[in-house]
Amino acid sequence: MPDRHAPPPASRYATRPDQDGRWSVVDRETGVYAQAAGRWLTGLSRSQAEVWAASFNVTEALRAEG
Repeated sequence: MPDRHAPPPASRYATRPDQDGRWSVVDRETGVYAQAAGRWLTGLSRSQAEVWAASFNVTEALRAEG
């Protein structure tokens, strides 16, 4: 059964569980945590991380389209 939290292969941003049970958003190209409004996207709930990752991936796809 596929992991519903795994990003599609072309997605740049992914969610990742932290050791404390919270979640983070990671840039798969750089391996660095994503940032929004000057805040590292770590220590999030799973649903918050999923929303941020999806938002970044949509933005990235729109940029790629030109």
